[in-house]
Amino acid sequence: MRKLNLFVLGIAAIMLSGCGGGQDTLTQSTDSPALTAPATAIGSGWMARTWGTIKDKRLDQLVIPGTHDSGTAFMDSRYGMNTARTQSGSIGTQLSDGIRYLDFRVEEATHRGCADDSVWWFNHGMYRSETRLMTALDEISAFLGQPANAKEFLILDFQDITLNYDDGRARDNLLSMIERRLGSYLAKTGWQKKTLSQLFDDGQRVVVVLGSSASSNLDPNYQQSPCGNFDRQNFTLRGDSLISAYEEFDWARDIKSRIVDAQLNLVAAMNSGNAKDKEYFDAYRSATENSKLRVLQLVVRPSNNWFVGSWGNAYNNKLGFGFDLLTMTSLRINGRLNYNYNEDDAEKWSHTLKSNVESFNKFLQISPACPSGWLGKRLRMGLEGDSSQWNRPNIVIVDNYAPGRADPRAQHDWILPDYVSGQWVNSYSGSYVDMFIQLNKIRTEDQRLKTVVDLSDDRCL
Repeated sequence: MRKLNLFVLGIAAIMLSGCGGGQDTLTQSTDSPALTAPATAIGSGWMARTWGTIKDKRLDQLVIPGTHDSGTAFMDSRYGMNTARTQSGSIGTQLSDGIRYLDFRVEEATHRGCADDSVWWFNHGMYRSETRLMTALDEISAFLGQPANAKEFLILDFQDITLNYDDGRARDNLLSMIERRLGSYLAKTGWQKKTLSQLFDDGQRVVVVLGSSASSNLDPNYQQSPCGNFDRQNFTLRGDSLISAYEEFDWARDIKSRIVDAQLNLVAAMNSGNAKDKEYFDAYRSATENSKLRVLQLVVRPSNNWFVGSWGNAYNNKLGFGFDLLTMTSLRINGRLNYNYNEDDAEKWSHTLKSNVESFNKFLQISPACPSGWLGKRLRMGLEGDSSQWNRPNIVIVDNYAPGRADPRAQHDWILPDYVSGQWVNSYSGSYVDMFIQLNKIRTEDQRLKTVVDLSDDRCL
């Protein structure tokens, strides 16, 4: 009976958990893990290495790799909440790997009058991470303080701030803490119009964007409480500086048709006859013209039937297979968008299911047509050619950008194509971050794509 109750609790929690966070009462968590040393240095210093190409661009003119629900690598394991964990690496690991946009959802665990730094934790919907925000901020400061990272720029998007009490005191403390731990690196109001060179000269290397829940604290008429002083010039509201589309997906094919194709091929979207699409993409183009950051979210949510089995399997370990959100993201989304994915791979990953291989293959929706290259192809189209035809995001965020830390192939299967002799060919395969490094090296004056005739996905890589 106890297992059944826990299972029902888990299902209800997952249903309440959402991309935008929430104001739910969170489970209590253990203390934050010790500061985690970065495990790799795959993308560490990539902005410095491409400085000659990017230094005269604004942040919105780059292509930046990011993570969704960035602070969830260490979720409270007592409740088996694998479906709330979206990343496999700590904040320090992500920075070392080359991630430069971090999606922060934070929650005030307790209220102590004037909240101190220790009360702020990362969360995902109803579930609290085991990582305190102050730990992550210290990792960020340590990363930026390394000489090799002197020209690295970060975007911290606090899109959800959950309070236990309806007042501004805790938010005052939160903004004050960010300043105290990152103050010397924070970008001032007006950063949107500055090039990286200008920001570097001013020592401004961390952009902090705040969700609407913090808007009153940035109002010039807001009277700061004794709980924390902060300079409003160090923070920007999300609506003033960033646009982000969120759609709830179950399959990579949905991402391809509804987001990747549509966002990166503006003309096709506007000609689709869907008034909602046209309204959104008009707003997206307006954001482009006004130097706003533009976020493309390639994330899978546990919204439909699969989450029941995934949570149950993770809790009972019946299959000996980590059928959790990270696994689903790897197989359904990242793999299907970019891997050289085939039936043999599906069968290999299905070996623990034994007699259920056929249904598992159907579950993964293996496509007989081009199973790779959707994202890389559209991103390249967005960078080159006639700007009136292409529309590109400048920040792409995924769940678990490195799902294959136990499988080295996953670090080397992201595809960046080229268009040669009338067809798309695979010109580059690398890690998720490496693909963005390559994209930033492409010369935007390269006009080859103006001659593209066939953009269809049956032009396999």
